[in-house]
Amino acid sequence: MFATADTGAGVDATGTAARAGALGVPAVGTADEGDGGASGVAIAEAGGGGGGGAGVARGWPAHAPSTETKPASVRRAILARYRITRRLRSTGGRMASAKDAGYMPSMPRVLVVDPGAPDVATIAEAVRVLRAGGLVALPTETVYGLGVRALDERAVEGVFRAKGRPSHHPLIAHVLDEERARDLAASWPEQASRLVRAFWPGPLTIVVGRAPRVPPAMAGGGDSIAIRAPSHPVARAVIGALGEPVAAPSANRYQGLSPTTAQHVVKQLGDAVDLVLDAGPCDTGIESTVIDLRGAVARVLRHGALDTATLRGILPDLESRTEDAREDQPRASPGMAARHYAPRAALLLARTRDEAQRLARGLASNGKRVGLMVRSPPAAASAEVLVRELPDDPAEYGRALYRTLHDLDDLACDAIVVQGVPSDEAWWAIADRLRRASERN
Repeated sequence: MFATADTGAGVDATGTAARAGALGVPAVGTADEGDGGASGVAIAEAGGGGGGGAGVARGWPAHAPSTETKPASVRRAILARYRITRRLRSTGGRMASAKDAGYMPSMPRVLVVDPGAPDVATIAEAVRVLRAGGLVALPTETVYGLGVRALDERAVEGVFRAKGRPSHHPLIAHVLDEERARDLAASWPEQASRLVRAFWPGPLTIVVGRAPRVPPAMAGGGDSIAIRAPSHPVARAVIGALGEPVAAPSANRYQGLSPTTAQHVVKQLGDAVDLVLDAGPCDTGIESTVIDLRGAVARVLRHGALDTATLRGILPDLESRTEDAREDQPRASPGMAARHYAPRAALLLARTRDEAQRLARGLASNGKRVGLMVRSPPAAASAEVLVRELPDDPAEYGRALYRTLHDLDDLACDAIVVQGVPSDEAWWAIADRLRRASERN
């Protein structure tokens, strides 16, 4: 096993062997046949045409788009998306088509927005869509969220339909500050104020009792409410202009990989979302930490971007042991299902780099297309195995995790073999994501 009893995460050698066997390697597999894929994106550039308005949706041209008049951050976003689309066009059969991958063929409207200085017209358009009851995918510092008005019960129900999410799974309400958070709570413990002063805005979600004005659907029918204040300028601009809280679960299909770019949103949700605000990749790349403050002792419900050691600087008695929730069991936090954050390819965990490499080669020798994720270079590269080397730092690894899994899924891998991560507290959130992603339905 790797990681610790606090996370329940680990490498189950028996389970990994069984899943690899089903993929065609003796004594080692299971997995759905990975049919990978990615699609082009219909883009509308914000701030174009002199008026700085919402722009007109368009497909990417065959040549690189002109970016000379754009701010530097917008230029980077436009060119990055151009390179992705060119790769999709040039790989032919090496990438599955969006249709073959099961993605929705219709594209939503996408507005490119400067993450450092979001323009007023683009934010106003997002607010218009939200007030009309629509769904807006917007960037946060963690992952892209599927935003709706949190106090509009009909709009909230639309999120569940778009994601295919069970109705008893709660959503997180996103606010600007403690004052707005208190409006959603039946009571506000002193511990909450201490945490807010230390970590808001940022990747920390607190769970308290739900005020009657908050729709029960926000809590999955329960009596709690999960709240956080994001730090991303675009998310904060939308919330501020809207003037009310925004529910924003990850903008993906239920149990699927979390999106850290607008392209990840588009390929999973298609036109189930009305508008996508594309501000480039998310800074943290992994979800917020969730702490339950309703009991006598504060407890971590989901490990995330803020590690336990940092949180104990404010709450020394914080209980860090997390538990999985049964599929039909109500819960106070998202991310508690046994299977979650999963690519389409089978994800197999190995204890060491060498074990991961042996498993990947075995799968490849049986005709499988295999991705290999390691924290140091493999002893020898193989043409049959797509190797991705990730950082040996937990924060950097978290930033790269979903992006790498998306990339390997887009390359139509049947299986993705991942070298296990260290067991210390700083890696618990990563270990949790990998463990849940390796679970099969």
